[in-house]
Amino acid sequence: RKALSLAIDRTAISEALWPGLSTPTQGLLMPGTADAVPADNGTWDFDPEAAKAALAASPTPGAKIRLSAAYIRGVDEVLVQAVQSQLQDAGFEVELNISDFNTILGQVLKNEFGVWLIGNTTFGTTVAEMLNFYASAFGPLGGWNLEEIGSQLAEYRTATDKAGREAAVRKFENLARETYAASPIGHPATVFGVADGVMGFDTLVTTAYRLDRVWLDR
Repeated sequence: RKALSLAIDRTAISEALWPGLSTPTQGLLMPGTADAVPADNGTWDFDPEAAKAALAASPTPGAKIRLSAAYIRGVDEVLVQAVQSQLQDAGFEVELNISDFNTILGQVLKNEFGVWLIGNTTFGTTVAEMLNFYASAFGPLGGWNLEEIGSQLAEYRTATDKAGREAAVRKFENLARETYAASPIGHPATVFGVADGVMGFDTLVTTAYRLDRVWLDR
């Protein structure tokens, strides 16, 4: 997992796929989310030589991986090909598994996947919701220490001030980076077209809307 993360050139992907429409990846939580802070290490590194060394030193050098993806939520053919190419440059043998989202999700829940490339910008609207999601979904799939994640979530919920909440979030981001169970690639902006007569669209940082504030002006 460390080799896979180090093999991804996030800057190149951002500049080529989302020019002028993205922000640097600092962690799993989307920029702008209240209480979100980066890992202590800062941005996620691209180091192809370190990636090759990490792969060679792993239990499965020259690993063959199955890269699963559905063309939805910001994931398209160009992104999949870019990730596949960068992983192959690091020494991975990459088999693509492209299907509809429900099929891929079913395979993932059965643990029938190697790597899942998924758009993650539509889940939750708060840090608490995101931590809950990662603890319940990515944690078991990625082999995370669920007790540790649960402790961080409890710290966030019981914190009495902003500094305490951010400290709990930083612990989570550090855990994510240290274990590489999930590796963020980018945070592209989303452009919406809004029709005349549709009112109340206040875009949240997760590219979702609060539907109770949306109405048609007739």
